[in-house]
Amino acid sequence: MIATPDMLTSGLKMTAALVLVLGTVLLVAWVARRYLGRRTSVGGSGLRIVASQYVGVKKNIMLLEVPGSVLVLGVTGDRINLLDKIEDPEALSRLRRENDGGAASFLAHLNQFRKRTGKSEN
Repeated sequence: MIATPDMLTSGLKMTAALVLVLGTVLLVAWVARRYLGRRTSVGGSGLRIVASQYVGVKKNIMLLEVPGSVLVLGVTGDRINLLDKIEDPEALSRLRRENDGGAASFLAHLNQFRKRTGKSEN
């Protein structure tokens, strides 16, 4: 019954290989998250996601900065709709200042825009 030590050795080798592979995957994920971070600019084209708010299953509202304005977009699983366009230079500079000083919430951005334009919640 010498087969038992061979089976034990094979089991230990297999377990060690599994631990090594899982450790490598976790290490690569950690390094990628730490050094690459979350990139919010889109392909170097001057587009930048300012804020995003989840509103339902596969439904988001996003503030997307493009040169000269900020677009308020409704994003679903199969389409993207333009809800509004912010072009006021004062509002744009305020959004940039707030975003540089720390990410403000989407709701804060939207409320400031509503106050400026006098639009009500409907």
